[in-house]
Amino acid sequence: MITDKTVFILGAGASKPYGYPTGGDLRKKICKEFTQKGSYFKRDDIYRQSQLALAEPFIKQFSDAGTNTSIDLFLARLNPDDKKKFTNIGKTAISFFILEAECASKFGEDMNDRTEDWYAPLLNKMMQKLTTHDSYEKLGDNAITFITFNYDRSLEYYIYKCFTSNFPHAPEEYTKKIGGEIIKIHHVYGKIADLPWQKTGGDSLHYGLNDFTKNIDSTIKNIKTIYEMTENLKEDIKKSIAEAQQIFFLGFSYADENLRALGLPEVLETNSRSRRIYGTAKELPKKRTEELKKMFAEYTHLRQNAYIEHLDCLGLLDSYLL
Repeated sequence: MITDKTVFILGAGASKPYGYPTGGDLRKKICKEFTQKGSYFKRDDIYRQSQLALAEPFIKQFSDAGTNTSIDLFLARLNPDDKKKFTNIGKTAISFFILEAECASKFGEDMNDRTEDWYAPLLNKMMQKLTTHDSYEKLGDNAITFITFNYDRSLEYYIYKCFTSNFPHAPEEYTKKIGGEIIKIHHVYGKIADLPWQKTGGDSLHYGLNDFTKNIDSTIKNIKTIYEMTENLKEDIKKSIAEAQQIFFLGFSYADENLRALGLPEVLETNSRSRRIYGTAKELPKKRTEELKKMFAEYTHLRQNAYIEHLDCLGLLDSYLL
């Protein structure tokens, strides 16, 4: 059980162990593979003629923008004319590769390498006091919020699947709150779609559908880019971060635009509590790691409470939480 107010901030590296592309992988797939995917779309699909015709000019411009430019930032920087022309095809490419990865995603014993699986041990920590068939409501005693920059739905799918398998008789009115009122999961830039059990009025989509291209026209409207986050979501996220006793950055690249989207580090000034900040920095240069430690240390009020480590997600959680 995790009773200290804890916020997990997830980047693309957090979903990588389950088969999802990192930001760099997604960029490479879009630039190198997307024009070859036209055959995946049926001839009567909405994107077959009108949208895929834009794939080559879109990819050329995206490719020329530089290897450090993410697809999110590229779309956000487009001028009004190019934004009108390229936004849908850009979001189509994102949706295609996330849904493709969803079909191939694996958890638990099905994973090729379980040494990076952090979902299972974290959920085990969250459920350690749920020891009888009627103790399911204790899941909500975990003081946890997830803030994810990822479009995929693997985290909420995994939590829901495991929880309902352990407690198949838990009432639907309780289980449908997972990811919302219970174990909040905020998608900063949206997600592919709601899962059927969390449908909130829009289109929902089952996890791992093989014939997914017919759903892309409905999924792209759920995808946001940088600076499209709603004000209500911004306030919820900032409040969670400001009130946190401990913050874990997992698989996060610490891009300036993403830190700004969270109001970091300034939002930490709104609450003077002593807090602990932990972060993975497995592939970050030492200089950047030291910069982050120094920046966050100024807001933890105790320098030794900022830990940015050259560890993966599981390694960091093993060291400081599990």
